[in-house]
Amino acid sequence: RKLLTMGKLDRLSESGARRGLAAALAAQGKPAEAASEYTKSARIEGNPLAADDWLQAALAHLRAGNRPEAIQALQALLEKAPRSQAAAEARVRLKELQAL
Repeated sequence: RKLLTMGKLDRLSESGARRGLAAALAAQGKPAEAASEYTKSARIEGNPLAADDWLQAALAHLRAGNRPEAIQALQALLEKAPRSQAAAEARVRLKELQAL
């Protein structure tokens, strides 16, 4: 977190730092906080792993019991990276969530 608050990271480094923080938060059983960091990472312009970050945000939202936010993250992934590898899983998960 200190690294992120210093404000001296380029966009690629910031996305990696946020992704790492999100993974650590998820491992600590803090899925809502993890989802927030994955979302912040996904929104960074030029992030080559944004699609994966959107998917991880959705999964973290689900673990936190935030179904609407999970759906929003999956929709964002499909809108911004419809041809990514993560999009295939997003389509399946979105259909499952919308069927409930």
